[in-house]
Amino acid sequence: MMTRILTQSAVATVLLALGIGAASSAAQTGAPLSDGAAVLRAMHDRYASTWYSTMSFTEVAEQRADTGALRSEKWYEEGKLPGRLRIDVGVPATDTVTPHRIIICANDSFYIKTPGQPLQVRAGRNLLLVLGFDVYRQSVERSISQLTAEGFDLSRAHEDTWRGSPAIVVGAAAGDTTSKQFWVDKRRMLFVRLLDSSHTLLGASTEALFDDYRQLGGGWIAADVHVSGNGIVHLREIYSDMKADVALPDSWFDPGVLRR
Repeated sequence: MMTRILTQSAVATVLLALGIGAASSAAQTGAPLSDGAAVLRAMHDRYASTWYSTMSFTEVAEQRADTGALRSEKWYEEGKLPGRLRIDVGVPATDTVTPHRIIICANDSFYIKTPGQPLQVRAGRNLLLVLGFDVYRQSVERSISQLTAEGFDLSRAHEDTWRGSPAIVVGAAAGDTTSKQFWVDKRRMLFVRLLDSSHTLLGASTEALFDDYRQLGGGWIAADVHVSGNGIVHLREIYSDMKADVALPDSWFDPGVLRR
């Protein structure tokens, strides 16, 4: 009979696949997560040693206007965590010849380059990048600072249920669906929902959902993302060809390149 010995990394992989992780945290022991800072620490600690540092994927982006008109585009995305994301619309970043729209999230700003137009720069954080990815790769203190600056009341947290599974809600008391808040799946400590009434891009009742989580490298990625305003899904992103820890040049995330 052959005896199979699992290495520490193999055990970690098995535990990760089961969604129970190897880090010690209040979420694992069943102890209450009393505030947002504790939730962010539990999220970070669950995956800090395994979460990927870079990612790439292709997506179909379906965008619906207030008139009901639907437009579909192919987006190529790359990320360097924490804090940097690039979107190339229609063609990949490796295509340096075909004119196309490019969006870079970096330095807590959005840089948008459309062929034939001046570079647009908009100050602001990509909260979905922070909550869905950066929290696992940056210090807990930085996540706390960013989310506090964005208006989340981290002193408030409570438990709820999201799609039949236990969830932790940060930023609101039980029954409050108007305060700025984010929801975390308690079993896997993954971000699943954002309610942001201050978000003016898609209306006063903006909701973002991370669905269809799949294991990616030593972490996870939501392959189906919805962003809604006033009950209308204005943006749906469906991911494919997802890769982790790929080599990505820093120049791809340099907003200065877009000024040329």
